[in-house]
Amino acid sequence: MDNRIAILILAAGESSRMGRPKQLLPWKDATLLEQAIGTAKQVSKDVFVVLGAHGDLIAEAIKNEPVSIINNKKWSNGLGSSISTGISKIPLDNFSAVLIMLADQPLLSVSFYKQMITTFTSNPCRIVATQYDIKVGVPAIFAVNLATELIQLQQDIGARYIINTYKKECIVLNPEGTSVDIDTPLDYQTYRPK
Repeated sequence: MDNRIAILILAAGESSRMGRPKQLLPWKDATLLEQAIGTAKQVSKDVFVVLGAHGDLIAEAIKNEPVSIINNKKWSNGLGSSISTGISKIPLDNFSAVLIMLADQPLLSVSFYKQMITTFTSNPCRIVATQYDIKVGVPAIFAVNLATELIQLQQDIGARYIINTYKKECIVLNPEGTSVDIDTPLDYQTYRPK
C-alpha cells in the first residue's frame, strides 16, 4: 500500500456557542470551512467533509469545492458520531491513513499538517496527534488499521479516546503558533484576521 492519506474535515456541529453556523463565518477571503478545505487541499487531493447541522446550507456554500461531502444524520450525538460516520464512508482500501481535522482551527498552518504527514510516513507509528497544553487531540493522523475503533466511537467521545488507548504507538507534535478552536463570538473577534 502506498502512503496516500485521506483528510476528514469535521464540520457537522451546531455551533451553539457561536449562535450561527461558524463553518460559514468569513475568514480572510473565504469562510472558516473554505479555509479548512483550502489548507487540506494543499496537503492531500483526497478531502472528505462531514456535515450535519445546517447541512443543506453549508453543502450549498461549498458545492464548488473539490471535496466529497459525507452527511451525518446523527450529528447531534456528538463528535464521535461524526468521526464514525466519516471513517465508515471513506474508501479505506485506497489509503494508508486518515488525517482528522476540524473546520474551526484556521490558525494551524499547512506546514504543520505537512509535518504531521512526514512524521507519520517516516516512523513506525499508528497515530500522529497534536499537543495542547496537557491534552493531546486532533488534528491527528490514524493508520487505517485503527478504522474499526474509530467507527465504534459514539456520542461526544472523540478521537482522544483512541489516542490515549494507543499512546505507545503515537507520536505527538506541538503546533507552531496558535492552535485555538473558534467556538465563541469572542474567539472569532479575537483571532479573526483584521
